[in-house]
Amino acid sequence: MWQPTKACTLLCLSWLSLPAALAGVVGAAESATSLAPASEVDIGAKECPCLTAASENLGGSRGLGVKVCFVGLGSWEVGMCCKVYNSKECLTYPLSCKQKWCYVDIEACKVNQQLCKEAHLRRGSRASPHCRDRPRYESKYVNDSSVLFSYETCGALGSYNETRFEKWMTNLEVQAAVDPRNIYPNAMLQELADKSFTKFRDLNSSARAKASQMDVSIPILTFEDQSYWETPASTGSSCSQDEAGGFVCNSGYSNCVHDVAVGKFDLCIADMWITPGRSAIAQFLPPVRFDMFYLVQAAKPRTELTAGAIMERPFKPFTPWAWGALGFFVLFSGLCFLAGRLLEDSNRQANQTPPAAPPGRSTASLHAHEVCDFITGGARSFNRFSCKIVGFGFAWGMLVLTSTYTANLTDILALERKQVTSLQRLADAEHMSICVDQEAWSHFNHTYRTVLKNVTWTPVETSGDIPQLLHDAHCSAAVMYQEAIDSMHAGKFAGEGRPLDYDCKIRKVPSEEVLLTFAVGFPVAPPLVHGLSWALTSALEEGTAATAEIQHRASLRGSFVSNCGVTEDSEKGLDWPDVLGALIDAFIIITLGACIFVILFLQGMCCKRVSQPTPQPSPQPTQQPTPQPTPQPTPRHTPRPTLEPPFPIE
Repeated sequence: MWQPTKACTLLCLSWLSLPAALAGVVGAAESATSLAPASEVDIGAKECPCLTAASENLGGSRGLGVKVCFVGLGSWEVGMCCKVYNSKECLTYPLSCKQKWCYVDIEACKVNQQLCKEAHLRRGSRASPHCRDRPRYESKYVNDSSVLFSYETCGALGSYNETRFEKWMTNLEVQAAVDPRNIYPNAMLQELADKSFTKFRDLNSSARAKASQMDVSIPILTFEDQSYWETPASTGSSCSQDEAGGFVCNSGYSNCVHDVAVGKFDLCIADMWITPGRSAIAQFLPPVRFDMFYLVQAAKPRTELTAGAIMERPFKPFTPWAWGALGFFVLFSGLCFLAGRLLEDSNRQANQTPPAAPPGRSTASLHAHEVCDFITGGARSFNRFSCKIVGFGFAWGMLVLTSTYTANLTDILALERKQVTSLQRLADAEHMSICVDQEAWSHFNHTYRTVLKNVTWTPVETSGDIPQLLHDAHCSAAVMYQEAIDSMHAGKFAGEGRPLDYDCKIRKVPSEEVLLTFAVGFPVAPPLVHGLSWALTSALEEGTAATAEIQHRASLRGSFVSNCGVTEDSEKGLDWPDVLGALIDAFIIITLGACIFVILFLQGMCCKRVSQPTPQPSPQPTQQPTPQPTPQPTPRHTPRPTLEPPFPIE
């Protein structure tokens, strides 16, 4: 940023030439309007004006400067109103040399709370110049803290690129606390910090250093490992005050935020969530990534291992009312067919003698067989046109019903592949205990307390403990962020005491609703916020964090396929409980037919035994009785006598 090099000399000379300058002011006052009309002079914003004759801290040199500025007397106008000064020095300051600036009245630039309050206004109001201010800075070339200048009061910035950070970032050593653990994404975060600091390399270019005649160097980043990263966290992520008024932080991350807030460090480089409690005590750089939280639960089988669930499954495509309508349709169609069959038989008997029924099968039995054939599609065709229409209607209805049953069953199977958990959304979790990472526990405990009154939020130290808690039934469900879910499915949290595939069976609920989003960022000291925010944003624009995130998730996906791929593939097919209900129903029907067959078979055997005469025992051979002639029955028709031929037939 350009700051005038002649200011110090001018201030000194102005005291020595005060009498002559006053005379010049009086002599030139008459021509002030023609040289520089007051209406054309820009004295800055009203809330932070340039120095004027009415300035409370006006000194001799600055008073001369103001008068000279209004009358336009040559070099004495430097810095006393909004103008572009020393444009010939653009080699040193290629941007700021073309921007307006002026020395400002430091008393007028301050917010006057008393005058603002008397005007019944609030700080920040534009209705009074006493309620607002403009940025102003000390000059490096004037050894006087009361000399402040401002580009902003003239409606400009010193520069519009990285050179404007020179006053904050050059010749600086930044002390950073870094998480040394070799876990993702610590390495990526350190690389991101290194790239951010290299963005200031243009500040010490040889041309700029030579032109400004200053010892300019880029900031240095010094890493320092701390032992508190492994500190186990308790409930909540904020720092709280003890009885003595000191801060007590509940985790290593919060301890680092506190160290930045008190000035021990300038920066924390760690995978740190920006929580409301941490934001209350320190400023953060722009987020490097985001962690989204989801509701997860252990996957359930398609069919529960209960008699009711197994027997109910074949009937799921239709509701009980639909099954009742289907039964009524079949019964009504059977009755219509039976009525038509009886009508045809009666007409046939009226026209001709009906043939005798086969032995052992009655007419009612024949009708029952034909009704069964009609329902199953094996009935013979009818002679009557009305009966043919009835048969066509029944066939069409069964075709539609069968297709509908198949389609609904397909939809159910496809939906069950997604609805792998008993919960569909968070609203279904009434009267349940839900485990959540302690960093996010306070958010859920306060935010959802009124929405879900009967849900118990149980804090856990780390997300790595959640699978075991679900396995031990300490929690009915859990809230986990995406990075933890990926690590869990990759086997990073797997431990002893639970099935090997249990972590693979913990899935997001079907709604996949994002319950909470935490930004991940670095806490930073206030003087470095602007410069490091620009540098970090530039590094993020190069895709450093995004590339690392994609590579990391790809590696976790490979581990998931190797560890959980078999489990995931097996869920695509149906297990034995899924088909057992249909098999049982079919077996019941087969058993019913077999029972009817056995009953009819036994009934036939009994009837045959009753129809046969009981054999009489043979008499003892004592004496032969005299046989009596058996009377011959008198025939109803007298046979005609056979005529003997009168001659032999040769």
